Amino acid sequence: MLAELGESELTRLLDSLSPGEAANGSGTTADHASADPEPARLRTELVRVRRQGFAVNRGRSERGVVAIGVAVRNLEDKAVAGLSIAMPSVRYDPQCLPALVATLMMAADGVRADLD
Repeated sequence: MLAELGESELTRLLDSLSPGEAANGSGTTADHASADPEPARLRTELVRVRRQGFAVNRGRSERGVVAIGVAVRNLEDKAVAGLSIAMPSVRYDPQCLPALVATLMMAADGVRADLD
């Protein structure tokens, strides 16, 4: 959902966060050990999330857990919710990522179809 914010909203949010909050709140592909509070790095990660259409969190918010998430969009293409799956990092196989993302996106499309 963070990747959906406009530039002015994102700037306001980043300005209000402490360095630790900025590092841990992105929910993107960086590993926990490489958490970086720099807003520039977070912005770069958010661009990647927007381009890919999904985010991968490898131990960033919870050690030993990998989560993959997609946005659920309404009929106007606005992100209104998120859908994710989480698993122990020892069970995560990066080769399965495309299939996991496809499954999440199909589920998100199903939710979208049910929105009025």
